[in-house]
Amino acid sequence: MHQLGSSLHMISRYVKKSRSAIRSFLNNPLFYGKKKSTGRPRKVTSCDERNIIRVVSDSPKSLNNVRAELNLSVCKQNVHNTITRKHNEKSYEEKIPVGASRNSVLAQQQCGVELGP
Repeated sequence: MHQLGSSLHMISRYVKKSRSAIRSFLNNPLFYGKKKSTGRPRKVTSCDERNIIRVVSDSPKSLNNVRAELNLSVCKQNVHNTITRKHNEKSYEEKIPVGASRNSVLAQQQCGVELGP
């Protein structure tokens, strides 16, 4: 529309967006609406997180042993924080109701049918 000679005011009325939003889009359309990632990146990558959880879930090990086994160049506190963070994420997952057997709940989830309380 802008190339056809429409003004910012007219485009903003048509699209129902502010003139400043239209202006910022026209100035740089490729990067409009994309946020720059801010903050310091984590030392432990997502791949490292998965490996830490895998190693710890197999058998209980000390934090230094986990670090040595995976050749991580982070302190043991970062390993501890990763384990704690992943444990907290698991606790928010859907829990099985009290008094229900695990097999019946899994069967309900697979079928997509609610069998009752």
